[in-house]
Amino acid sequence: MSKATSELAREENAADEDTRSDYEFQRPANVSVEGSIMSAPKLRLYKVEEDHPSHSPRVRKIHVGVQGIANHHLLKGDQGDARTRKAALKRIVTPYNLQVKMDHSLRRISGQETVSELQELSPEAIIERLAHTDNLAEQAEILGTLKQLKGLDWDTKMDAKSSSTTTVRDLLKEVYERASVSTSWFILRYTAGLLGKRIDTLAKALTDILILQKQVTVGLPPEPREKVITAPLAPCQIAELIQQASGEDSLMAMLTQEILVYLAMIARTQPQLLRQMLRLRIGLIIQMMGSELARSMECSSTEDALFRLFSMSPFDTKRLLLNLLSGNEVRRPRHHHSWTSSQGKTVMKKSTGVRHAALIAAAASFDENSAAFQETSDIIKEEEDLERTREQWCRRRKIDGALNRCPPGFYERIYLLLERVNGLKLGDSVIHQSLTKEMTRGEIKFALKVENCINCITTPEYRQLCVEAMMVLGTMISHDTDRVIELHCIICVDDLVAHAHRLFLEDHQKNKANAILCCASQINSDENQTPKELHCCGPHNICKHFFDTPPAGRYGTMSYLVRALTFFIKDSVPSKNGKLAINCAVQ
Repeated sequence: MSKATSELAREENAADEDTRSDYEFQRPANVSVEGSIMSAPKLRLYKVEEDHPSHSPRVRKIHVGVQGIANHHLLKGDQGDARTRKAALKRIVTPYNLQVKMDHSLRRISGQETVSELQELSPEAIIERLAHTDNLAEQAEILGTLKQLKGLDWDTKMDAKSSSTTTVRDLLKEVYERASVSTSWFILRYTAGLLGKRIDTLAKALTDILILQKQVTVGLPPEPREKVITAPLAPCQIAELIQQASGEDSLMAMLTQEILVYLAMIARTQPQLLRQMLRLRIGLIIQMMGSELARSMECSSTEDALFRLFSMSPFDTKRLLLNLLSGNEVRRPRHHHSWTSSQGKTVMKKSTGVRHAALIAAAASFDENSAAFQETSDIIKEEEDLERTREQWCRRRKIDGALNRCPPGFYERIYLLLERVNGLKLGDSVIHQSLTKEMTRGEIKFALKVENCINCITTPEYRQLCVEAMMVLGTMISHDTDRVIELHCIICVDDLVAHAHRLFLEDHQKNKANAILCCASQINSDENQTPKELHCCGPHNICKHFFDTPPAGRYGTMSYLVRALTFFIKDSVPSKNGKLAINCAVQ
């Protein structure tokens, strides 16, 4: 990836100075490539067709070419209706499930037949199809199919006038060079993956992370699909591990290499962003980057956001990663529009994406100093504030869980806790008390053992709730200076979280709060009964409102976890005047 690597090197120094997070893509000028091995003498980036006669003349369908892959402005002009836009988007982007199979087929994007239909054709028919297309995305996908069927060194016999062979590798290199010229990052990553290219500095990047006593994983959990790297490796070995974790997904393999290099840059220049993180899980980080794009850019789906992620330039990808690690808000670029009153005076400026656009338009008929105008502005401001705070804590838990981030002093408190209990159970994994006999409190090996057990939880936000529950347990033990508590049992953290969740639903049912709209309305009066499936379909049968509850406060998650803990240990510790004889305040 010589050109992509040079792009990274040029933009690395400018990354810290540029604070903008602009993830919109602009259409470049047409690029012409002469002397092609393939029959098309000229690369046409865009091919425009007239739409249905009943539509506005300005409505045109843009066939996806090179930069069209990185551009979701499917309709030229502003007159396209919502149904036409939705149909065009559906034709180009099909449903995508990152957890099940990471398959970003260029055929889906070019809007042609599926890969399975291509594979049903004979190699000669596929070559014929390749010779008669000038769509770069379609050429890349056809060559990807030929690689799967025949390999990179198969002679396509496309250059009949020359005695030399024309292999699939030669054609892929040509498409790769064309994508480099047009800076089509999607096709560039795809063809680079098919060619098995790797970044030259992979070994150095891995070493820069390992010397900070961090581990690196590639691929998505659980193991063995997720590969753990704990020692320095040669570049070819790193690339092989990444390829094994990514399967046949060339895009994911190349983006994983990029993210590894960016994390090494951050480890060298901003190591504080990697604190409280023992293991950098690149697969989950990529998943969260897609989720952040879906949220911030108001994408129609996560598939659309991941599509944009693979089409982003190296600079934008690194900036998105920095925002994710630092906790900064990833926001959509704000474009301002003006509304004018009947007298021609500009009334107000408002960013796009506001849900109350009708109120803004209505306000344009009033004077900007009028009470009605001020009231409308207040409504819009409240709506924006609500939009920013909605699902804030759920988002934060997802990010912290995906980054494997733990609170300060977490592992030391777990060590103290294990000295008083027989073990901690999370899912099917158990952290045994015997670890305290083999390791010291501050030993990195102990922290990695605990981390490995916590990582059995594949849902990031639920993982973070379990970390909070374990933190409450450890805090209780640290306050028990008289060693009153001796719980000779294995504590199930899942049961503790489930009971805290039930207390949360009971409070919301009693106070008619947010959860009454979904899960609190069906809570069983008998807690021994099997809980019903939740309306909101939250992971691990936990209401989405509980995930979005802040930790602190009277109705925070920590408060419910403390109440659940007192329920479990009330028969195991002495009491004074009906209260526990220890101070279990949560810090």
